[in-house]
Amino acid sequence: MKLFSNKTAAHAVKNLSVFFLFFLILTGQSHAASDNQGAIVIFVSGDVFHVDTKGKKNKLKMGASIQKNESIVTENGKVRVQVAQAYICHLSSYTKITFDELQAQKEKLSVEVNLEYGQIYSKLEKGDTNSKNLRIKTATVVAAVRGTEFLSSQQNTLNQKGDDSDVPDGIFVNKGEVSVELIKSEQQVIVSSGEQVVATGEELRKEIMEKFIQKKMEIFKHLELQKEKNLKMLQDQKEKGESLLDSVK
Repeated sequence: MKLFSNKTAAHAVKNLSVFFLFFLILTGQSHAASDNQGAIVIFVSGDVFHVDTKGKKNKLKMGASIQKNESIVTENGKVRVQVAQAYICHLSSYTKITFDELQAQKEKLSVEVNLEYGQIYSKLEKGDTNSKNLRIKTATVVAAVRGTEFLSSQQNTLNQKGDDSDVPDGIFVNKGEVSVELIKSEQQVIVSSGEQVVATGEELRKEIMEKFIQKKMEIFKHLELQKEKNLKMLQDQKEKGESLLDSVK
């Protein structure tokens, strides 16, 4: 006996195909989201805070994950965060940054940091130029790199004095090359190892890095990327600590 017509069978196959396509899209999105772990806090000392997209401010802890459009604010403290196995940065005291873009998947790294004020030391591992993109934006310049070590500085107008508040507004390159663009005029310069560029009115001035800033570059000797398993361990320890606190409340 014929149970199904050809038309009914074809309709069933079509529905099944749509179901599997929908399933693959969902699982693919879920996998991408799980890969994108954000920026992981690997060191924190003193008064450092996390500000979420709703403006809620909490003290930052080791192993915390910072996501796109979220901010880090240091007061009398400092912090180091790592993105995937490619980018690590150190924030000096009295610094505020926001991650305007933060994609950290196995095949691609795209990070854009808005430095509102303070100083941020950035180290990006070299690799495929098409898969790694880092931009640091201040009130006056935009720095774009593919693999290098450099310091970005934007003076704090609140007159708060931190460890690196003596560094003027500008970009200071310890290793590699950085393309710097002046926002007002779109003037662009390439800054190489041992050089600095500062904004003076309507133009960028490139020169040899000042000696007192050269000494500050010693910090890069201590900026080492943590292995993936170590990052996972930090996150696990943070979650266990939070669970213990919840259990005694």
